[in-house]
Amino acid sequence: MPYALCNLTGVIRATRHIMAAILAVYLAATMASAGASGESSTRLVSGLDAAGWQAVGRLEVNNLAYCTGVLIAPDVVMTAAHCLFDPRTKTPVRPGDVVFQADLRNGRASATLRGNAYVIHPDFDYDGATQSERVTKDLALVRLDRRAPVDFNPFPTGQRPRKGSDVAVVSYGMGRAETPVLEEGCTVLARRSGMLVLNCDVEFGSSGAPVFQQDISGRMQVVSVISSAIDLKGTRYALGTDLQRPLATLNALLADLPDSPQPGVLRKNLPKVRQPDAPKSGGAKFLRP
Repeated sequence: MPYALCNLTGVIRATRHIMAAILAVYLAATMASAGASGESSTRLVSGLDAAGWQAVGRLEVNNLAYCTGVLIAPDVVMTAAHCLFDPRTKTPVRPGDVVFQADLRNGRASATLRGNAYVIHPDFDYDGATQSERVTKDLALVRLDRRAPVDFNPFPTGQRPRKGSDVAVVSYGMGRAETPVLEEGCTVLARRSGMLVLNCDVEFGSSGAPVFQQDISGRMQVVSVISSAIDLKGTRYALGTDLQRPLATLNALLADLPDSPQPGVLRKNLPKVRQPDAPKSGGAKFLRP
């Protein structure tokens, strides 16, 4: 059964579409298991270890739940759409309750930036029962209230990787909530209708984690975002969102947001757009795990 990887999001329903894709991958990849792909994991504990990865951070919601996010512009974080929902009420959270802790290592962030507004893919369905409603549109952009430090170089985004190519993931999660882990050498096992199937090591908290691949110049670019995972016959597979079409949609929505819109407005024609907050009046909170 596939499940989301936000640290407080529960198990979601299995879908025939996803299961069919995973089963096909499993049969094709039995001889090339995760252990055979040559992946290696590194905890980014020191500044030397984390050099070049500072644009990845932990995305906290209401100080109780977290995912992973990555800067793709000095004031824009990309993450999974479901990370911005309260799983109890199944409604989007307030932008001001979203905090990006950039380069969080050993429990200390190099920069802490608060959300000012965000856009969720308009076709994303938090309760979606098909892959098109969940994984393929599970993408969001958070606009921050200020720019990240100049030495936090945002990552460019790139085309989806080919089947069989090696990728890397940097994520937080259970057992690594205070310090991220870089996993290199995991493999793209399949591409299915806007979804990538990977044998990368992911945990709760890894939702929104960037999937990296080197471009022709050798620079890392983000080619997918971790949406969820599935355990099949003792092997865990990660499911990633194909960025190309969803990201173009989100960039257009974000560009359409005024710099200083009226606070607290939830745009009627774009219900998945949240703009800067009005003063707090109480609201749904995440439950403690």
